[in-house]
Amino acid sequence: MLPAENRLRHNRAFERIYREGSTVGEQHVVLHVLASADQASPALVGFAVSRKVGNAVARNRVRRRLREIVRTELRRLRAGEQIVVAARASAGRATFVQLAASLRRALSKAGLLNG
Repeated sequence: MLPAENRLRHNRAFERIYREGSTVGEQHVVLHVLASADQASPALVGFAVSRKVGNAVARNRVRRRLREIVRTELRRLRAGEQIVVAARASAGRATFVQLAASLRRALSKAGLLNG
């Protein structure tokens, strides 16, 4: 489970990141990234999984997988970043390994990983 101090939860925060942030796309995910003014704060991550992914069971499976992948990469994420991980429709058909590879490539492309 992703720690509460690393979760984006408020709709206002999502909207701000969509409006002001930059976007990085990969096969199964799209990252919306906004650097926070406070670089000492931990990275904040939110998840957006639309109905295009599939029914409720498929959406929840994708969301759980994305949360687990981000949890494993949390120590490597740059501090002070606000990230929304949006699943593409293809994420519902992807295996865990494919989803993980896609998300890690997107994080790398966006320059969000330390080391």
